[in-house]
Amino acid sequence: ADRLTRTQAYLTASEEAQKIEDALRELHDPADPTGREEALATLAGIDERLKQLTVPYEEWEVLYRQRLQVERDLLRIGTIEPRTETSAVSRILDKVADLIS
Repeated sequence: ADRLTRTQAYLTASEEAQKIEDALRELHDPADPTGREEALATLAGIDERLKQLTVPYEEWEVLYRQRLQVERDLLRIGTIEPRTETSAVSRILDKVADLIS
């Protein structure tokens, strides 16, 4: 479910909800720590839009879940080391080298 927040597919049907999905998608870039505070401020604006939004409950629930995932990722910036394929491979190679020597 976490990966769905980052897809190009809409998870909602109404135009208003899709506009909010677009706004959330723009914020979902945990690789850029420089814009974290600005992104959190933008997220507060999205919260206001969610308060005023009139859509079926299921769509609102989808948007709120996406919003929580984006906030979680923004708050994680700088607090944990990003896992990359390269770092995982490097750790494995280091362990193999330790076993061999």
